[in-house]
Amino acid sequence: MKGQWLFIRLDFLPVIHMPVPHKTLQQRITIRASPHEIYETLMDSKRFITFTGDHAHINRGVGGVFTAFNGYVKGKNLELVSDEKIVQEWQADEEGWPKDHFSIITIVLTPTNEGTQLDFIQDKLPQPCAEDIAKGWEDYYWEPLKKYLEQSEHKPVAREDEEEHGKTPLATFKKAQQPKRRVRTTDQRKDSRHK
Repeated sequence: MKGQWLFIRLDFLPVIHMPVPHKTLQQRITIRASPHEIYETLMDSKRFITFTGDHAHINRGVGGVFTAFNGYVKGKNLELVSDEKIVQEWQADEEGWPKDHFSIITIVLTPTNEGTQLDFIQDKLPQPCAEDIAKGWEDYYWEPLKKYLEQSEHKPVAREDEEEHGKTPLATFKKAQQPKRRVRTTDQRKDSRHK
């Protein structure tokens, strides 16, 4: 039998999924903004896109699904307490993250003298990608969120559903975005005629 190969079929064997070790991630930041501003910015598609610069779709209701960062992140809202708490199933398209696995994130917003304390917990985070995900929260969520909300020229953005249903005077927002007209005094008008 020299030079012959023996093949064994293995496709009938059951697939065994080994559990991936998990980790709990905790982060705390203070943002000079109200809990309302932070909650709205995280839970509204239009505002989320504005502060991250990436595509997102967020269904604001409990049980509603969301995607962010062009589909890199997806999940579902489990508990929402306006201006106080966000609990979501959360999954990233990350190497080392099992396809059918969702972590649970909890964001708690507490008003302080300096603005708002944001406490973040992510349970069931797959350990192989925990370090990258932790850095991602800081680099792609918290730092851009702080910069967006704390900059002095921050202009409020109408909520996506308010704009669609006419709940916000969008004309006021658009008017604020228009360049200001320069008003000339009588003396300036006289001077310009003599030139």
